Amino acid sequence: MATIEKRDIESLLQHEGWPAISIYMPVSRIGDQQDPLRYKKIITEVTNRLINEGMRAPEARSLLEPEFALMSDADYWKHLGADGLAVFLAGQAVWRYPLPHSFAELVMVGRRLHIRPLLPLLTGGPYLVLALSRKKMQLFRGDRYQLEEIALPEGTPKSMDDALQYDDPQRHLQFHTKTGTSRGQRDAMFHGHGMGFDDQNEDLVRYLQAIDRVLFPRLEEEKMPIILAGTEELHAGYRNITKSRTVLSRGIAGNVGELSPETLHRKAWAIALDYFTEEERQAVGTYQDNLGGDRVVDELQSVMTAAFDGRVDHLFVAENAQIWGRFDPDKRQVSVQKPDEYDGALVDLLDEAVYWTLQKKGTVFIKTRDAMPVDRVVCALLRY
Repeated sequence: MATIEKRDIESLLQHEGWPAISIYMPVSRIGDQQDPLRYKKIITEVTNRLINEGMRAPEARSLLEPEFALMSDADYWKHLGADGLAVFLAGQAVWRYPLPHSFAELVMVGRRLHIRPLLPLLTGGPYLVLALSRKKMQLFRGDRYQLEEIALPEGTPKSMDDALQYDDPQRHLQFHTKTGTSRGQRDAMFHGHGMGFDDQNEDLVRYLQAIDRVLFPRLEEEKMPIILAGTEELHAGYRNITKSRTVLSRGIAGNVGELSPETLHRKAWAIALDYFTEEERQAVGTYQDNLGGDRVVDELQSVMTAAFDGRVDHLFVAENAQIWGRFDPDKRQVSVQKPDEYDGALVDLLDEAVYWTLQKKGTVFIKTRDAMPVDRVVCALLRY
């Protein structure tokens, strides 16, 4: 199954000129027979739009010939294995993205490809889940869509018994010493986390230290956020001794073995998403802190001008919102027109704001209407 990355968006943004065709539709992961029928309806709609906007019927049919052929490819639809399909056509170029995300059905024909529904899928990234247990150590790699167990690096103890099987009993006599870490000197024993000074807890500390000795180089190399899973005692213990700076403060409490794979992924992604959206929360906070000042704008004319001039640092756009009209970059002038006046020359002005913001290296956040920094469908935090 395909995924969307920033470089894909950048590539799609390079194509300009009518007709740029964008198609989004939900599909069935199990290969529902309704999927090719729905696609046929969509391609028929695209054909009619092209003809209505001036393209000759044979030319339109030729342009869309691969898409008509795709309708009859039963094997393609049967093995799509996706929740949503995004298709883009520009000139002779075609991009098809079967994605693990269900899109609302949408067809856009204009001068540029409509990439806005893809932008929320860029939020996030890979992360690791380190499941700590006295009986079984596990390491998982996850993203927005899945969580899968991966092999532990060679030499990682798989359990406390594994870690301590060759341990020298005499080390118990020397255990109450200071151990250094990259964060400075720390007590080898735990204090204030419900752990005492008996042999069992000393063994647990050595077990966690043995884990970190092997895992730390791997975790640092991956440069991913790390989510701990296990009892609160193990969370506190591992955070106290690890040299890793990417272990998140929130973790998954409980026995991982008692959680279904779906539940573990859901819990992990909720924590990871909170981490990955920190920049967005800070941007919203900065916007609201600057209300009434020169760094924030929420009028479409001002937003468009700032985006075209490269002054937009963060653009906020309400999902599914559309404002049709024209933008004259030479005059920096916006004119809004009703959708029923659509003549092929109109553009979605919100898409234009997104396009120019991304082209000038700004950041775009797609938000629900009630989560916008202000009660507008578009607003921007300016660089200056």
